[in-house]
Amino acid sequence: MALYVGEHASAEELRDDWVLIHELIHIGSPFVPRAPWLTEGLATYFEPLIRARVGLQSEQAMWREFVTYMPRGASVMRSSGLSRGGFRGWYWGGALLMLLTDVEMRRASHGARGLEDCLRDVRHSLGNYRRIVALERMVSACDAAVGGRALGEMVERYARRAGEIDLDGLWRDLGVALVGDTIELDDTAPLASLRKAIVHNGLPAGAPR
Repeated sequence: MALYVGEHASAEELRDDWVLIHELIHIGSPFVPRAPWLTEGLATYFEPLIRARVGLQSEQAMWREFVTYMPRGASVMRSSGLSRGGFRGWYWGGALLMLLTDVEMRRASHGARGLEDCLRDVRHSLGNYRRIVALERMVSACDAAVGGRALGEMVERYARRAGEIDLDGLWRDLGVALVGDTIELDDTAPLASLRKAIVHNGLPAGAPR
């Protein structure tokens, strides 16, 4: 892989860049034909999450991005389903599906396992971007890695057909609220522990990775 960096780019500009992380996620994952909402959704979901985990942005900044842009994906889910929603559903519609999947995986494992466990196992069992993998095989391998059918159920519910989603209820349960220009996090919310597990990779805040 060749990586070109602008010679006049400042340290701040490089720190704020998101494109490299997004593309590295693609490189580390198999290519799934005719399912751009899956491949772009994975990269769009994990990019801000990774940046928050390693300290390149705050947890509040990550949730602000999700709260701001995921409604675009929700509208596609409701109207047509992601597989028929076109370009506008690929990125934030796919990212919303990944958040829903991650929440369900964390719920089933009490916060211990999540979507990154799926990606890690898929990377070892199915390979990286050089491998072409059918959607059904990718979904099956992902679910097998963590147990259950979280991804498969979300694909059936929101990708193959239109499905209703209560996005406001999701934010409320996770304890995420946009108040004016500020994200407020409520640690008393029903799914606050899962919200923390997502950001801290199932570990307590401040624990070594």
